[in-house]
Amino acid sequence: MAARRFLSADPPNFREVDDALSLIVKEGNRAGEVVGRIRALIKKAPARKDAVAINDAILEVIALTRTEAANNGVSVRTRLAEGLPPVQGDRVQLQQILLNLIINAIEAMCDVGEEERELLISSRNEPDGVSVEVRDSGPGLAPEDHERVFEAFYTTKPSGLGLGLSICRSIIEAHNGQLWASPNVPRGAIFRFTAPAHSGRSIVSGMPSPNSMVSLLLGRQRRCVDERLDPRLSEKVRYRTPDPHVFHCEPSFGTSCA
Repeated sequence: MAARRFLSADPPNFREVDDALSLIVKEGNRAGEVVGRIRALIKKAPARKDAVAINDAILEVIALTRTEAANNGVSVRTRLAEGLPPVQGDRVQLQQILLNLIINAIEAMCDVGEEERELLISSRNEPDGVSVEVRDSGPGLAPEDHERVFEAFYTTKPSGLGLGLSICRSIIEAHNGQLWASPNVPRGAIFRFTAPAHSGRSIVSGMPSPNSMVSLLLGRQRRCVDERLDPRLSEKVRYRTPDPHVFHCEPSFGTSCA
């Protein structure tokens, strides 16, 4: 829509059109990269052993999901440990896990009051690597679902496929890590995964991109382009503390949680 508006302007704004098309090409390449990693996972190809700066990867995925958080009235906070060692693994796959957990948490909180929707993402050092935690304030899981949610085709969502968490666990196990769920207090759920530290020095940070999972890349690509080229369409972000990693998204046009 944004590119069409720029083309129909008098005179046409070809620079903005070029920016829009470049963004679409970039996201197409990013989608291809994600699909390639999923194919490798299905073929049981060995996981990559890059050195990944996990806090950078976390912050990038949070940035990618700001629109989703804003549209659902979710307050997002981080508690990231300093001086973490790089994680050994595949940056794209690790970000897929983070994105899936964050989107699941945001969707789960649609069932609670908007003023109660809080998402906390944290990282910490572990004896043999790093752990990452995604904690929400939704209704939580039934005790019997803490393990069942990782089974293929089992879902607690009315329209879910039951594949996301199963794939996430397969990815993290291929990284010699673990992924599990536990109850949050006083309510909600906690999803935590661990990944081993990398022994080398070269660090691969995540690449900034509006969305990473294929469903987000392709399903919301046009909206992302429109928001980048027309700031009036994007969410308003208000920082509640001097820490730029702690923010509250306020939706411009209401929330998608009915």
